[in-house]
Amino acid sequence: MDSSTFQKNIKDKVNQALRNGVMTACQIKVVQNRKVFYQKKFGIIYQYFDLASVTKSLVTVPLMIKLVQDHKINLNKPVQEYLNYFSGTEVGKIKIRSLLDQNSGLVWWKPFYKKLSKLP
Repeated sequence: MDSSTFQKNIKDKVNQALRNGVMTACQIKVVQNRKVFYQKKFGIIYQYFDLASVTKSLVTVPLMIKLVQDHKINLNKPVQEYLNYFSGTEVGKIKIRSLLDQNSGLVWWKPFYKKLSKLP
């Protein structure tokens, strides 16, 4: 397979995944013999995207695995089952699994600073 066909195949597959809601963004880097063969960002990449992904991988996932193994949490239960603070709210109805899959529908960021800047 030549380089242009390879790149077109990657682009087509990633764009299909974006359209189908499988992911909101991704970055692909292909290295061959220590040389970057292909590198591209797809979707909306925010500066905080990578930090959030690293934090989830290094902290949240291992903790959740331990909780599931110890039968202390069920990923198919809603948040309000474990955090009473969220009982009866939209967040409380979201399943734990959806938070981990990052498909809960929650807004990733809100400009709270705009309201805070108006305080005396």
